Amino acid sequence: MHMDKLFETFAVISNKLKAPSLQNHISEDTDFGEKIEELNRLVEEIKSQQARNDLYGSNLSAALEQLNTKLEDISTHCD
Repeated sequence: MHMDKLFETFAVISNKLKAPSLQNHISEDTDFGEKIEELNRLVEEIKSQQARNDLYGSNLSAALEQLNTKLEDISTHCD
C-alpha cells in the first residue's frame, strides 16, 4: 500500500472539511465537529505508527477500518 498517497488524500479531505460552509455546520453541530476531530486523530495516529514501523497486518487493517467508519459518518453528515 502506498501510505504517502493515502496521507496526501487525507490532506485533501482535511482541507475540504475546512471550507467555510462546513465550518458553520460544525459550529452548529458539535457531534459533526467531534467526528472530524476523531478522523484527524486517527490519521495522526496512523502516521505515528508508520513512523515507528508498527503499521502492518492486523494493525493496518484495524486502522483502515476505523478510518472508513469515520469517513462514512462524515459523509452522512455532508449529504
